[in-house]
Amino acid sequence: MAITTIESVDDFIKLQKSNSHVIVDFHAVWCAPCKAMAPFFQMHADELAPRGVAFAKVDVDVVPELAAQYRVTTIPTFFFIKDGQPIDEVRSATPNKLKEAFARLQLQ
Repeated sequence: MAITTIESVDDFIKLQKSNSHVIVDFHAVWCAPCKAMAPFFQMHADELAPRGVAFAKVDVDVVPELAAQYRVTTIPTFFFIKDGQPIDEVRSATPNKLKEAFARLQLQ
């Protein structure tokens, strides 16, 4: 399943309203660590999207107000959202930390 590109706060709100679980990658096109993490994010999207988990990417330069709302101070930052509320986050470009967060999600 495709990863949704969020272009506005309204896009993000609509995605959250139509999905109980949303995983968001806050990134920027110029960010090398973000590019390095993209295949790992895609791999998890391919695995979990069929189970009803929505995946989204937010470019912090395109939707800075959303990055500010989630207090994104470093990229990449990944948020795990359930029923509109953040339940976990990973603020690094470390594949193992992202993998651990996905494992925790599966337990909930």
